[in-house]
Amino acid sequence: MDPGLTRGLAALVWAEQHGGGQDTKEQAAHIRELLADLAEQQDRSTRISQIRAEIRSLNLQLASVQARLKRLGGPGMATAVIRTWAKQQGVPVSVGGTLRPEVIDAFELRLGAQAQQHKKTITIARLQTQITTLLLKRTAARARLERARDDTPPASVIRTWAKRQGLDVPDNGLLSQRIVDAFKAHHRPTHTVRQAG
Repeated sequence: MDPGLTRGLAALVWAEQHGGGQDTKEQAAHIRELLADLAEQQDRSTRISQIRAEIRSLNLQLASVQARLKRLGGPGMATAVIRTWAKQQGVPVSVGGTLRPEVIDAFELRLGAQAQQHKKTITIARLQTQITTLLLKRTAARARLERARDDTPPASVIRTWAKRQGLDVPDNGLLSQRIVDAFKAHHRPTHTVRQAG
């Protein structure tokens, strides 16, 4: 570890425990808040990287499954065949959309030896189910990425600002949305409009 950093951390601990006066302890508390902010930013950056990697992986899987489906000739009538069979057999099935895996399994199981004749239909239906699942996972990952990218600063920054504004905030734990909104409103950039002429 960098000797300067080690010395600085030792000084921080000293200031918190034995510091000369109130100013020293306040400086130590401020430094501690800044370090906590950096740690939160690092965690957020790591989360964003992990989510991006997950989305890339899902995109690759999706492309692979879609290519496989295309090689088989596309969705065609596969779901219609299985859906019609399910209705005739009294197996609960949706009117449209992706077939549930249980319906495809039932179709394959009940056909027994004839299942081989419908192998392509079964494979296409399973691929469509995989595509739907991957799309749902990708949508969820994109939503998590947007939340992780949220530009709301760490709670410690908002807490410090709120205390300086004389607002009543807890020393730790969640901040109320009212406080977060007040912080954002206070720090929202103001744009001045120039008059023409």
